[in-house]
Amino acid sequence: MYYTRTIIIDYDHKKHCVDNEYYYNLGIKYLNKEDYKLAKSNFKNALKRSPYDLGSIYNIGVCCLKLLMVDKAKEYFIQAAKLGDEASIKMLNKFESNNY
Repeated sequence: MYYTRTIIIDYDHKKHCVDNEYYYNLGIKYLNKEDYKLAKSNFKNALKRSPYDLGSIYNIGVCCLKLLMVDKAKEYFIQAAKLGDEASIKMLNKFESNNY
């Protein structure tokens, strides 16, 4: 499970993009292709532009899990949970019940 958005940005216009949507959508593209390193990199770029973007924080956690970086994933889920993200809270509950 990961967050998606319905806004699609023309990826040829990267230099004109000033918000995080370009990088977020690119992260989703790579997440769908199971290229977790590139997805994580793009979600981090999105997060730099919008530090409280719960979707980016959560999806970085998902990428870390897929890359077997469990402790790092947990850090991102904790960060998003502190901001009230329900999906991250559920993931943390899985950690506590030893499902990860």
